[in-house]
Amino acid sequence: MKELVVNESTLKDSEKYVVNHEESKKLTGKPSIDKPHLRWFPKESYETELPKVNAYQYMKERNQPYLNDIVLQYFGRNITYREFFEKIDETQKAFSKLGVKENDIVTIMSVNSPELIYSFYALNKMNAIPNMIDPRTTKIGVTDYLNEVHSKYMLMLNLCYDVVKNAIPKTEIEKVVVLSPNDSLPFGLKQAKNLKDYVDQKKGAIPSVKYDDTFINWHNFIKAGRDISKVEDAEFKANQPACIVHTGGTTGTPKGVMLTNENMNAMVDGLDYVHVDLQRHRKFLNVLVPFVAYGAVNGIHTAVSKGWVSNLIPKMDQEKFPELIAKEKPEICLGVPAYFDSLMENRIMKNLNLEYGVSYIVGGDAMKKEKELELDRFMLKHNGRIIKKGYGLTECAACATVSSDIINSIGSVGLPLPRNSVSAFDPETGEEKSYGELGELCITGPTVMLGYYNNQEATDDMLKVHKDGKVWLHSQDIGYVAEDGQVYHQDRIKRMIIRSGYKVFPSVLENVVSKYPCVQSCSAIGVPSVTEGNAPVVVSVLEEQYRNQGMEETIKEELYSLIKENLPDYTYPVDIVFKDSMPLTSVGKIDTMALQRDYVATKGIITEQAKAFSKSR
Repeated sequence: MKELVVNESTLKDSEKYVVNHEESKKLTGKPSIDKPHLRWFPKESYETELPKVNAYQYMKERNQPYLNDIVLQYFGRNITYREFFEKIDETQKAFSKLGVKENDIVTIMSVNSPELIYSFYALNKMNAIPNMIDPRTTKIGVTDYLNEVHSKYMLMLNLCYDVVKNAIPKTEIEKVVVLSPNDSLPFGLKQAKNLKDYVDQKKGAIPSVKYDDTFINWHNFIKAGRDISKVEDAEFKANQPACIVHTGGTTGTPKGVMLTNENMNAMVDGLDYVHVDLQRHRKFLNVLVPFVAYGAVNGIHTAVSKGWVSNLIPKMDQEKFPELIAKEKPEICLGVPAYFDSLMENRIMKNLNLEYGVSYIVGGDAMKKEKELELDRFMLKHNGRIIKKGYGLTECAACATVSSDIINSIGSVGLPLPRNSVSAFDPETGEEKSYGELGELCITGPTVMLGYYNNQEATDDMLKVHKDGKVWLHSQDIGYVAEDGQVYHQDRIKRMIIRSGYKVFPSVLENVVSKYPCVQSCSAIGVPSVTEGNAPVVVSVLEEQYRNQGMEETIKEELYSLIKENLPDYTYPVDIVFKDSMPLTSVGKIDTMALQRDYVATKGIITEQAKAFSKSR
């Protein structure tokens, strides 16, 4: 049964969208035609035209009346919009002096800092394109990223110096501007803590940067730009790349996703109507890395445009997340499930009052139903509000759906943004599925990417024109749409395990295993099998008090019994293994490819004997 959560403060508004929405009674069975999610939104949310401006202009127009408001906080330093706009202009002058021109691609390799955000918008004002990459990228990776987009200019965190110095001789790079985490620190604070080990440097040592004609100190970079007396905003051009972010590469080679000004502005506009408390002046804990769409679009552009007070956290450790919540008391926080799991596991949260947590939103990875219920109970017990969920991809500016204070069913990932449509399609025939029927989730609307940089073949695999004449983004995710408009995500198509012709969804196994009280987290993976092609294996992390206590075999037997009681035979795992922790990707998702590699390297492929042994349990 659907669980409807209603916030009384918004109930009266919701009635006019639900009770009086006559179109909701005329469902054809096709979500792309019915657009059932629109019953929850006012007409202006999807009928008015978006302004034709770049991301910077859009952000500035929304905040011009609030110049004295704080926009960024960085280790205790408060930066107002007045100073923010001045710094962006100053940075634009410096880039112009450096030689950056319209359509140039400037690669940015840094953690969150005020300078990074100034640069992001300064380049946007010039119609230049920031290419965001992970500071932990290897020398070979950096070389590939730079050559892919033919960057002549780069903005780099000083911790990356050794890697970049060795990478750029085989690239077209002419100038590298070097940032330090200390550049925006308040006077008297000598060094930003816990940053020097962000990248893989020997013993976390900060490399000694040799400044020369190629490597330029940030302060000298800014100083040089003061020769330019005035800067102008470049003319807005429709459907042009505004930034490049990269896919995670967890299911293939990373690709450069071109997001437009329209993509980023449509995201902010859509979030204005989602019935989630995202008001101006809300304290926002920005733990999102800036080199992924989630961080660039939601962590930077959405937060700055909507007038939140963004507390920048340059380096995020999952274990430190509860301490940050307790110390900073953010009203808004966006993060992956692993971050919120740590809230429930940390003793510091035991007696904490979370009444300030008005909008905590989980995205970036799937959350098990049992874990969602557990997290909701935890939030309510600590006087917070239940968790909201979001769903999206890098290719649709990170967010396509979000749940709200009006409707937030367990297991759903919310409603599509008002200007978007989401529906499920048969991956083989392309026919649209009806309500409740599983298919590949596809997305159309103004947040869908322009395409992959210099990769038309991959673009054509993801962006396809359907019978309605619209371009739909094929997510490679399995899910369905309910009659109330909510979207339910089931699993990744590439994670689906084909076992002797049967389709096994890892999430089905994970939802059952996660119900067992000793299990803290779990992941089902497919591993090669001699007789079945592929077979499921469950990898689990036990709650701390059950680890290494000699109880693994007993717990394993009970898990096998639980699976037998709840699932058909073809989903039955051939092995259940325990780890002390899960490997995570750079953005905090469980790295299933690493789990698969580790299992095969340790135990090899599944033999007939292993299969028979598991069936005997």
